[in-house]
This record gives sequence, structure tokens and C-alpha cells, in this order.
Amino acid sequence: MDFTHPQFSDRALPQFNQATNRIINMKIKFKFGILLATLLVAGLTGIAQNGSSQPTAPAGEVKTFTGVISDSMCITKHMLKHMKAANDAECVRKCVKDEFDYVLVVDNDYYVLKGKPEDFDKYAGQKVTVKGTVKKDELTAESVTPSEDDRVRP
Repeated sequence: MDFTHPQFSDRALPQFNQATNRIINMKIKFKFGILLATLLVAGLTGIAQNGSSQPTAPAGEVKTFTGVISDSMCITKHMLKHMKAANDAECVRKCVKDEFDYVLVVDNDYYVLKGKPEDFDKYAGQKVTVKGTVKKDELTAESVTPSEDDRVRP
């Protein structure tokens, strides 16, 4: 019995390997290209979203914001039972005592309040008007006054 066949001869085998190698190389290059494209898109998306979660005012410009003084732990959903607090103001004070920051909740956004903590503590859980400067998500308060419209609370 003769097991030689032109398809399986010694000459055909190297050609088969070269073609297979070309296909494998093309697949690797294609996957590498997809990987690079994915990384590029992810990087550009990250750059586009950098800092876009908070509205900002030009640096150094004094702006006026009206919102509710809360804490960075609870923000708008106070955990009265967990904190063993009787009301929102007490919850805010307990969270701040546990090393969380005072925040000003304005509509669907919030700013971390910087300034005199005693001013923020005085109006914890209340709607206030804050004048100050914004840098990213921080609002440095120059003044804190009770809001004329105290009907909206988180």
C-alpha cells in the first residue's frame, strides 16, 4: 500500500504552514487592532467625563447657591434608624462627627462645603442660601443664610 498523496507530500506541508501562519498573524493583528481601538475609546470617554459630574462656575467667581445642608454619607437619604437620629439635622451632625463632610444639595447635584463648620452645623438639614466660590465639587462658603423658601427638603 502506498500512503503518498500529493496533498500530504513534503512540498505541500510547508505551503500549508505558511498559509496558516499568515492567517494566524492576520487574526492576531486584527485582535490587537480591536484592543487598541477599545482602549482609545475608553480613554477618550474618560477624558470627556473628567469633572463633568458636577456643575462648575469659573474659578474665583462668587456664586449664590440655594440648597439643603446635608452630609456626604447620606446626601438626600438620611439613615435615621441606623444613626439613631430623631431627624435629618441630627443625622447630618452625627455623620459629620463620624468624619463625613458637610455638603450642599442643589437639585440633583451636591457640593462639598468648605468654610466654617459652625455655620453649616447651625443650619444642618435646612434649606439655605450659600454665597461662595466653586472649584470642581467643592464650594468654599463666604456666607450661609437661611433660605426664604424653606419648603423643599431632601
